[in-house]
Amino acid sequence: MNLKEFEAAEHERFRDKPHGWIQWKGTDVCIDLHCACGELLHADSEFLYGFKCLSCKRSYALGAHVALHELTAAETEAWDMPMVELSPEGSAVE
Repeated sequence: MNLKEFEAAEHERFRDKPHGWIQWKGTDVCIDLHCACGELLHADSEFLYGFKCLSCKRSYALGAHVALHELTAAETEAWDMPMVELSPEGSAVE
């Protein structure tokens, strides 16, 4: 499976679910990854489309979709990180 085929399959999998899509724009990623073998892996990299766990040799494609977890009113009130308000056009509301 190539990257284009993988992304098309991801799009279908998330079609009717709340989700986001990462568009890499030359930025670095700092990410912790949990392999099926139990290893906790870490990467600091420019772009990351796939990786191989050196412990178990499993290979993974990294999807660009981001799961969205809806917060309750109480969870939103308790949220301690910045909350950006977005318009339907995609620009932040200041």
